[in-house]
Amino acid sequence: MERRLKSEHVELESVILAPSSTTREWITNHWGMTAEELRAKHVLFMSDSDYLDSLMRVVVCQQVEAATMQP
Repeated sequence: MERRLKSEHVELESVILAPSSTTREWITNHWGMTAEELRAKHVLFMSDSDYLDSLMRVVVCQQVEAATMQP
């Protein structure tokens, strides 16, 4: 999508929200990744009390980065 838009000012970002019924242990065992690695890939667990804060950090961080790239 970014390539199709041909704009250096457009960057798409995604987050995976794992529902509360999905356990961190299952995902860690299934994907073979630590909780920190999952977080770095924007996989957030809705059972975590701070998942909304983490989601907002992703959104705000992307907005700040985009604003600093503007001419």
